[in-house]
Amino acid sequence: MQVCKLDDIPVSSAHGYVIGQNNIFIVRTAQHEIAAYLNRCPHMGVPLNWEQNRFMDNDCSFIRCATHGAMFEPDTGLCILGPCRGESLWQLACTIENGNIQVDVSELPGSDSPLNQEP
Repeated sequence: MQVCKLDDIPVSSAHGYVIGQNNIFIVRTAQHEIAAYLNRCPHMGVPLNWEQNRFMDNDCSFIRCATHGAMFEPDTGLCILGPCRGESLWQLACTIENGNIQVDVSELPGSDSPLNQEP
């Protein structure tokens, strides 16, 4: 599914999107490198951001959970600091095609998944 244009996301930043009942975000780590994740902290299942499109730490090096301060590698989703250290964000396959970002929505949890329930 086409989610956005590559140019919609500046390098070293992330933007959130809603697909069905799922909140996702896409991180642009380099000129032509992206990663897509379910917007859920593996620790408590809460969204990672408190403000719209504020997923990165202050120097835009890591994804940061606004609730617990956990830090995740932007290219792998691995938690390197915080209560869920060693766990990873739910990553979605994504590609860039003709300047558009495509996400494999078949990898999203269904509406009956515990990941779609309020924490």
